[in-house]
Amino acid sequence: MTTTNPQLTNRDLDLFTDLYRHGLLNTKQIAAIHSPSETHLRRLQRRLQKLREADLIHYLKTPIDEPREYVLAQRGMNALANARSFAPKRISIPRSSRSYRTHDLALSDFTVSIDLHVRSLEQAQLIDELSLIHRSPRLDVRSHRGWPVSFSHDGETLEHWVKPDRFIGIKFHDRPDNQNARYFAIEIDRGTMPLEANNLQKASILRKLLTYQATHQNDVLKDLFVIPHAYTLFLTTGPRRRDNMVKLAQTTVTDDRAAKAMLFAVQPPAPTVCNHIDVSSIGWINGRGEEMRLPL
Repeated sequence: MTTTNPQLTNRDLDLFTDLYRHGLLNTKQIAAIHSPSETHLRRLQRRLQKLREADLIHYLKTPIDEPREYVLAQRGMNALANARSFAPKRISIPRSSRSYRTHDLALSDFTVSIDLHVRSLEQAQLIDELSLIHRSPRLDVRSHRGWPVSFSHDGETLEHWVKPDRFIGIKFHDRPDNQNARYFAIEIDRGTMPLEANNLQKASILRKLLTYQATHQNDVLKDLFVIPHAYTLFLTTGPRRRDNMVKLAQTTVTDDRAAKAMLFAVQPPAPTVCNHIDVSSIGWINGRGEEMRLPL
């Protein structure tokens, strides 16, 4: 039953902002952002309960031994749009299976780590996905939250919509214009998708590589979003899977610029209170098999 709205604080609006940017967050991820210490966690949990009772955030049903999971509710979205300069969006409560939510939590582990790293830089800020997508004047691009490509492989041609798991940017306020932003399409691989399939209509890592190659070759992001260059980050479950993905890129991605813009790494540890990984140095390998740091 909906209760009267609590008096919203800047910290509440910060939480709504995080849910807007990252989508699904569990209490551990929220604590990594908002708890200065473990002792503060109980107070944070009480506030989450109040916001949930006011229908400003939603709690998703989770196993009893797992951290609670939250998404932004429409009332919270409306409050955020009224208070801060975020594009309003229609919120729907996810009804995905547990495996999809595990994937989305892995995605949030990584994007929260990026967010925390950006905050530590002081002169940088995260650019959310919706802001990037809304740079395009095309309504079909906005509705799909992705971009169309066409490509051929082994005599088969496919038209496909590229929809990354997350599309974000980082703006650096202390750098010259035209050199002050980095853009990333993020793909989380849980080891279940086949590396190759018997045709391009079926989902595979190969199809993802080919779609991102077409994105670079045809300057799709520049034409649609005024983004001259972006990196695709593939996060996977272990070194062997990562290396197999790199080998596949080396044999199938023929465009050198595209191959060097595809970076592969093992999913880093989840962020915790007062501790997060430096995402720029977790052992990235590009599509040419070269070790490198994440360009920030």
